[in-house]
Amino acid sequence: MERKAMWCRRVAGAAVVLVVVSTSGCVTEWVPRTNAADYSYSTDYCSTESRGQWPVKNEVATRTVYVEKLEKCREDDKSKCDVDGKYNRVQQPEIESYVMDVNESSRRSAYTSCMWYWGWSEQERWLWQRKPDTSH
Repeated sequence: MERKAMWCRRVAGAAVVLVVVSTSGCVTEWVPRTNAADYSYSTDYCSTESRGQWPVKNEVATRTVYVEKLEKCREDDKSKCDVDGKYNRVQQPEIESYVMDVNESSRRSAYTSCMWYWGWSEQERWLWQRKPDTSH
């Protein structure tokens, strides 16, 4: 029985590794189209232009997150006490603040449009795929 359990753990571990590897390893890269300008020039120019149009604008935003807490059970109703017969797990909402750049999406869109104008397009590929030959 112990050998079967060990075999099951190994198979489960291999399955987890397979899932992680198969869902990761994707990259996005800029690929030149016909008559593309120099990449360094294009990306520097487009970065400057997009930041000029859509500068970093950080604002504080809030979101609700649910946190598991232990609540002491009532003496008259212990039927729902799932922790040591004394406590109940409950999900309680909490407000969380974080900083976000409200112009990030617009800046990215402006950058992508600019790069397209200068002859570059974004292309996704898996890491195990060969890089396209752009030397011709």
